[in-house]
Amino acid sequence: LYDSVNYNLNPEDLRATLSSMRRVVHKDALCIFDVTTETNSVLYFSHYESKERHRGISYTRRSEYLKDERLQINEFFIRHRDLNDVIHERHEQRIYPVDDVLSAVNTDEWRIRGVFDDYTLDPADGTSERIHIVLTAT
Repeated sequence: LYDSVNYNLNPEDLRATLSSMRRVVHKDALCIFDVTTETNSVLYFSHYESKERHRGISYTRRSEYLKDERLQINEFFIRHRDLNDVIHERHEQRIYPVDDVLSAVNTDEWRIRGVFDDYTLDPADGTSERIHIVLTAT
C-alpha cells in the first residue's frame, strides 16, 4: 500500500479507508501499510524535478511540498516518441502526522501492533521518512 493512505486528503476519508480495509482482512490477520512523512517531503520533494527516458518513453516529474497545507503535489508529464500527446498526471497526498493516522484507527476493528521506521523494526520518530504501521484485525 505504498503511500496509498496519504491519498486520503481528509481525516474522514482516512477513517473510511481503514474501515474498508478491515472488511477484507480476516480476524487476527495482519495489515501493514506505510505513510510518507513531512521529513521525506521536505528533504526530497520540495522543489524537485527529474527527467527520464526509457524505450521511447520520456517523463518529467515535478514535485512540490506545500508545508502550510501539508500537501505533497507530484506532477508527471509522460510522452511516447510515436505520439504527439503528453499525458499529464497530478497526484495530491496529505502528509499526516503519525498521531493523526493512529487516531483514525478504529480500535473496535484494529489493534495497533507497531509503528516502525522505514523498512525496519526500529520505532518511528520525528526523523522517519516513511513509517510502517502494523495492525491486527479484531
